[in-house]
Amino acid sequence: MKIITFFFFITTIFISCNQENNTIIVNKKECTQDKDCQQGNYCNLNNYTCQPENICKNFCKDNQICNIEGNHAFCTCKNNSEHIENNECISNIKTVNCETNPAKPENSEDIIKSLEISYNSNNHEWEEIPLCENWKCSENYFLYQENICLNQAECNSFNCHNHGNCTLENNNLKCECISGYTGSDCKDDIDECLNNLCQNEGRCENYDGSFFCYCKDGYEGDYCEININDCSENNPCQNGGTCIDGTDTYSCNCVAGFDGRKCQNNIDECINTNCLNNEHCKDAINSYTCECNDGYVRKDENCIKKWENISAGDSDTCGITDGSLFCWGKNWSGQLGLGSSLNQNTPRRVGINNQWSKISQGGDHSCGINNGKLYCWGSNLSNQIGVNSDNYKLPSQISLSSSWTDIATGYNFTCGIRTGNLLCWGDNSKGQLGFPLSASTPIQVGIDNNWSSVSIGKSHSCAIKNNGKLYCWGNNENGQLGLNNNTDFNSPQRVGNEEDWSKISAGFNNTCAIRNNELYCWGNGINNPQKINGNWQDISLGKAHTCGIQQGKLYCWGTNDKGQLGIGSNTSSTSPQQVGTLNNWIKVISGYYHSCGINSNNELYCWGDNFHSELGTGNEINQNTPQKIE
Repeated sequence: MKIITFFFFITTIFISCNQENNTIIVNKKECTQDKDCQQGNYCNLNNYTCQPENICKNFCKDNQICNIEGNHAFCTCKNNSEHIENNECISNIKTVNCETNPAKPENSEDIIKSLEISYNSNNHEWEEIPLCENWKCSENYFLYQENICLNQAECNSFNCHNHGNCTLENNNLKCECISGYTGSDCKDDIDECLNNLCQNEGRCENYDGSFFCYCKDGYEGDYCEININDCSENNPCQNGGTCIDGTDTYSCNCVAGFDGRKCQNNIDECINTNCLNNEHCKDAINSYTCECNDGYVRKDENCIKKWENISAGDSDTCGITDGSLFCWGKNWSGQLGLGSSLNQNTPRRVGINNQWSKISQGGDHSCGINNGKLYCWGSNLSNQIGVNSDNYKLPSQISLSSSWTDIATGYNFTCGIRTGNLLCWGDNSKGQLGFPLSASTPIQVGIDNNWSSVSIGKSHSCAIKNNGKLYCWGNNENGQLGLNNNTDFNSPQRVGNEEDWSKISAGFNNTCAIRNNELYCWGNGINNPQKINGNWQDISLGKAHTCGIQQGKLYCWGTNDKGQLGIGSNTSSTSPQQVGTLNNWIKVISGYYHSCGINSNNELYCWGDNFHSELGTGNEINQNTPQKIE
């Protein structure tokens, strides 16, 4: 609703009288009552002025108001919509049209914002002058275009359907149809699909007044004109691959070393790679390395065994290299720990553990320490394994302790050290366990807990305490206990008064020990320690031969029918004979009829009897000189 404001301007008639010009002179003074005025005046409450008595009486008509301005009195109409003409209030104000708007079309009218009433002195008449603002179509007309007003009734007669609009064309009315319709009354639907508006093989479906494009996978938009970027949100390519968008698909350009639709596969470069012997291939990203197998270390360009410890039994041998355990030779009782009873003529790895630190072999059984835990395997006819069961062809843990520090295996019994305590088990026919009773599980020997190393032979045992004191017990018929007698003992007996013993080796019927680099041996008919000249660092006894190291050189003596002395012949010797010319030997071990040694390069050599492949040379041929074992 528009509000039109009318402004009425009152034209006043000033009346004045005096004796000369008919003007009434009034002395004006503010008042609120007659007594406020001078004598002869009264208070005109219309304007609160003092006026001469009788000046306005009967001066104006009843529908008029007498007014004083200065010295003049004049009349105005009480009705503001009227004005005085010829002393009468009249309302016949002349209405003046708006100035002609050249843009105003036919069938339109002015929009009046407000009205003003003014006296036109030229025409001597009052005028009602409208203040116009633009124009509008007249009643029952509507704006069709910018300057065309159409008759609504006439357009309605056209009955345009589907929201069609009535329009004027060449001064004739017609229906203008919206998109999707046609015909004089916009009643006919246009089949947009006839023009195949959908792109990229989209399927067009026509609807009343419209159509819809059903897009193939990979496209979107009203016309299927937009190829969806399959790479835009989350890059599906992995491992640094570059995503390449396609039609409803993508492809990945993989960096070197990866393949697969999403570059998710690391290419195994090891598939077509041949590493050398004792090596295995380790795949990396776009590369590979050849690494030494467990138990092997790299030297120059080759992987070799780094032998750290060695043990020889009746006709079998075991060694530790880089924490891995290897065994070979006779395996009738499963003493190699491989799960079978087949002999092996080359080193075979035992299990997958790589924390072996000690290994010892007896007649037909073996024991070793792995990460502080004790394992035994092989023959258990005399309970030498330490568990109540038959033979074991695989390492079996003995007790739950992980504090074992040393182990020694004899012909058919075993001793070990755990947290300084000495324990033994197995055959005890000669008191070799260190207590009177037999034992099928580890039993502590005495109450001392300061034992440091132990070595056992066929049926006697010897051990050294932390204080350097040496003790032996068991069978003593050949003086092998070194007690200056031939009496058997079933408890540890101290050998001599010395307190600097550092190394002990118990053989078949004899014993040797080192203190302060001096070598002493006894047994085989000699019942007290006898010094062997030289500066000795290691010693080991077989069944009837002995080998030792002094100042890096290796010496052997005793029976040599199998070449076990390694001196290049099968001639026996009662005195130490140097083995070869090497001067870097650091460890030696003797089995029943064979021997093995390790030099400072951690290389292993074996020699002597090889009937059961105990040398590990790949054959069963005896050797009277050291043979390198790979």
